[in-house]
Amino acid sequence: MTRTAPLAGTTTCLLGFFAMACSSSGGPGAATGTGGAGGASGATVSQSVSADGGMLTTPEGATVAVPAGALSATTTLTATATPSAIPSTGTVTLTGGSATSGTAVGTPFVFGPEGTTFSVPVTVTLPFDPAKVPTGKTSASIQIATAPIGTTTFTLLPTTVVDTTHVSAPTSHFSGFVPVIPQSSGGSGCGSGGDCATGMICVNGTCQAG
Repeated sequence: MTRTAPLAGTTTCLLGFFAMACSSSGGPGAATGTGGAGGASGATVSQSVSADGGMLTTPEGATVAVPAGALSATTTLTATATPSAIPSTGTVTLTGGSATSGTAVGTPFVFGPEGTTFSVPVTVTLPFDPAKVPTGKTSASIQIATAPIGTTTFTLLPTTVVDTTHVSAPTSHFSGFVPVIPQSSGGSGCGSGGDCATGMICVNGTCQAG
């Protein structure tokens, strides 16, 4: 009796074909990532968002929520974790208030297309590392700072603490964003309300009467 040997090569090809077919499948409008496996630093995530609104989410936990009417037409939005967007010291220059510098407590993200503007503000949410919050400060001190790509001076946005590792802020444009602890020239700048005396509020890094 003659026995026929299994077609090992054919089986391998078939398995490879089905593996590729599975990995390339995805629902319409699903976010896609390029530039790094598993959402590693430097990976870019993209999402097509229509005038009806939508959400872009990165593996690191950064998101942008786009309300209806913010975009006039369907646009492919992107998000990239970009550590090089700030100095290697982790300190950024701030403008627009008494806070003159900020200590980064999370990874900077670049949302694009850079320079995109919105008819209705979108909400950017960024992750932060509680271990990077300086002694004497709390998460309530964190504010999201933004600057156009290629510039080194950031402005602060009104920021809300979402949970123990995320903060959010509204923005009417896309550029670079990073969570920071503001510091005035004397080292006593305020954050999002947690550093001021009773009856005072924090406005652009300055404690003012509420």
